[in-house]
Amino acid sequence: MQDAPALLDRLADAVEHALEDTPLDRYGDHGGMGASGSPAKHIDRMAEQAVLDRIEAEDAPVNLVSEEVGRVDRGHEYTLILDPVDGTTNCVRQIPFYCTSLAITAGRLRDVEHALVADLTTGERYRASLGQGATLDGAPVRTRAYDAEAAVCSHLHSPDRTPVLPYRVAKCRYPRTMGAAALEMSLVARGAMDVFVNVGSGLRIVDIAASTLIVEEAGGKVVAPDGTRFDMGLDVAERAHVVAVGDPTILEPEVVA
Repeated sequence: MQDAPALLDRLADAVEHALEDTPLDRYGDHGGMGASGSPAKHIDRMAEQAVLDRIEAEDAPVNLVSEEVGRVDRGHEYTLILDPVDGTTNCVRQIPFYCTSLAITAGRLRDVEHALVADLTTGERYRASLGQGATLDGAPVRTRAYDAEAAVCSHLHSPDRTPVLPYRVAKCRYPRTMGAAALEMSLVARGAMDVFVNVGSGLRIVDIAASTLIVEEAGGKVVAPDGTRFDMGLDVAERAHVVAVGDPTILEPEVVA
């Protein structure tokens, strides 16, 4: 798709402007129930509408899959996968860790060709195009080599069980839970974190479509918890567990003495 990276930047601009134009005390207003089955906030709706308006104004050649509105078929080959505000609770509480996530695919998650994650608190933008590597504000980024003594990981486990992961990630030294999956995975891509694990309530395609490509173009790997190839369809209600690693050797089986 021609002009896809520039289109993603313009759509991220639209989200940033929507946040600027919305009073902080309105961010957390009730926004009804989203198509994903999760409650929406006013800021989610405003950010999503800003993207919809921009797509319509430009007559951009994309369909849409988004957290709140669901799937919008506009009769095009490519589909924009959007999470207008990933980390909504952080955004509403003004915890400075939330982003917008945009990806363009001709099929499923594994068919994503272009991706952008925009940190809405710092202005930083992570970008990737298939086969062209990943960047942060235009500068190439790479994942980091695994050091078990200094591993920083983002873990989100189900509260009623402790999952058994069959690789070294299970013994992460410095766990974190930060509340915005797309941004956490982007930190893996830049080498700030080693691992992202979600085996809690599961994630939707809108949460991780962009960051999956960014991690893999930076040299990492994204898999299902059992180590198999990870993929998702375009159903916003579908949830899946995921592991993203910067160094693929982390996925080697744990050796028990």
